[in-house]
Amino acid sequence: MNYSAMTKHIGIALLPGIVMLMIEISSPVAVQAQQPTDAAGNANWSTQCSASSRKVPLVCAMEQRVFVRETGKQFAKVTLQTGAAGSAETLMLIELPLGLSIADGVTIQVDSTKPETLSIETCEASGCYVTLNVDKERLAQLMKGTEMSLNFNNLQKQQISLPIRLSGFSEAYDLIK
Repeated sequence: MNYSAMTKHIGIALLPGIVMLMIEISSPVAVQAQQPTDAAGNANWSTQCSASSRKVPLVCAMEQRVFVRETGKQFAKVTLQTGAAGSAETLMLIELPLGLSIADGVTIQVDSTKPETLSIETCEASGCYVTLNVDKERLAQLMKGTEMSLNFNNLQKQQISLPIRLSGFSEAYDLIK
């Protein structure tokens, strides 16, 4: 399944805590990204399930978004989706901003596990997208982990590291599986 088919079934979400990021996407500007949390400090993973009719299985998703504090604009989004087309697989869609080095891809790492470099599938007006199947091993890492790091380079080959807090991940996943 590609990113466009997956995005038809996702809702709205927020992200955890406040994270300071130095970002140079198309010009050298420092940006602060905000990841809201609940009162207990857990990441706000939003969940949603939908179906095109009562005769088809539900497609459920959970997501977390990162916003630029100064502007309130979305910087990145991580979505997990289950049950697409009646499938038992879980897919992850990562949406990143325009202005990144496509050739370098995106490195994903949960806590101190081995980093994995993924190819960027496509870019369009709203951002660049990476999709991957979440197997049982990766799901276990996400459920036990405290932070997922997304690392990518801008067009000037400067590395940008985006930490995604995983607090509340297990509870949200239990709602969509």
